[in-house]
Formats: sequence, structure tokens, C-alpha cells
Amino acid sequence: MLSYLTERLSNSILKPSDYVNLINDEKLYNYLQELWNLLVKNWDEKEKTNYKILQSDEVRPYVINCFLENTLKPVLVENINKYPKWIHPGLEDSTGQSITQKIEQLLERINILLQTLNLDYRDWLQIAILWSETIVNKIKLDKNIKDILNSRIIQTQNIIDKKFTCWILENYQSLYSLRLKQPISVCHILDSIARNIVNGKVALIVIDGMALDQYLVLKDSIETQTRKMWL
Repeated sequence: MLSYLTERLSNSILKPSDYVNLINDEKLYNYLQELWNLLVKNWDEKEKTNYKILQSDEVRPYVINCFLENTLKPVLVENINKYPKWIHPGLEDSTGQSITQKIEQLLERINILLQTLNLDYRDWLQIAILWSETIVNKIKLDKNIKDILNSRIIQTQNIIDKKFTCWILENYQSLYSLRLKQPISVCHILDSIARNIVNGKVALIVIDGMALDQYLVLKDSIETQTRKMWL
């Protein structure tokens, strides 16, 4: 998704002077986050030419997906209903309405992926991220979650468990022979470190037994504390 998004941004939608923002993942996401923050802040302006790339039919779905995967952070607003529905995944309000809508969109995206005929490890990695985001947001709602939405979550979990069990039993052994840029199994870690080491030593930190949704909470906490340190 990232490479496609970079490609689409590199066409006539983006000014040549802004190409420096596509150099690497961090620059790209920071650039998109800044543009999104300004778009939300200045939504009442009639002219939104400065944010054209975010409203492009080619780019917009990929930007929205970044919010579903927690790559981009939503903007806190007082009245979410003031904005069109397509922008809601990138918004957050104090009523919990935005969280409910995000869960619904996450479930929709997950179920689309689950309908794929030949799922591979890349599909399951994306499903894992989307499902972890679903769990984190469900916890945020706590007891305020509606019964119908809770039932959809349970139903989706049952489908994931059933399909992933069948897939992993059939494909686990073949994962060992894959040579990937990023490791997807413990057996790939040392090879990945060896390929990416440049100078000096590398520290491998192992946290055993942590679920992905727990990691997302920890990751957000670390990022928040890091930002505070630099303020």
C-alpha cells in the first residue's frame, strides 16, 4: 500500500517541490499527517486546493486506510457530524461516536479481506493489524458498546479463528523457506538482522507473550511520551 500511495502522490497531484516528503516512510506519514491536520482545522474554508491530494479519488482510500491501521492519528473535533462521512475515520470526538464508526469500518475492511479466495501471509498480517485496532477501540468504548456491534465483533472473531487455523495448519511449514525484508516468524529474525546490520552491534529486545493489541497500546504510550520529551 505504501509504495502505491507514494506512486500516486508522485504524479501531477503533488508539486515537484514536495517530492522530498516521499523519500521514506517517516517523511511520507509526517507529511500526510500535517496535511490532514490542516484539512480538518480549515474545513470551513471554501477553497481547499492545498489539500487536493487528500480528496483525490486515487489517494483518499489509502489515506483513510492509514487511519484504520493507526499509521496516521485522528484529529480531535467537537462535532463530528459537521464533516462528511468519508473523513470520519480521521476524526475523534468525546462522545464515542467516532470510535463506533471506526470499529464498523474496521470490521467491514476485515470481512472484505476474509472473502479473499487465496489468502497469503500478507493478507493475514493486514487482518492482524486491523483486528488488533478493533480490539483496542472496543476497549475504549467499554460498557457503552451496542449489542449489535458487539455481536458483529464476536462473529468476525469466530470467522478469523476458523479461517486462520485452517490456513496456518496448511501453510506454516512453507513460511520457513520465505526470504523477506521484514521477518514474519521467529525463524526469520536472525537472517533479517544479518541482512540489515550496517555498523556496530544490534540489540534484539524480546517481549514474550504480548498480544498485538497490547503492543499497539504500548506503542501509542511510548510515542506520546516521546513527543512530550521534545516539546
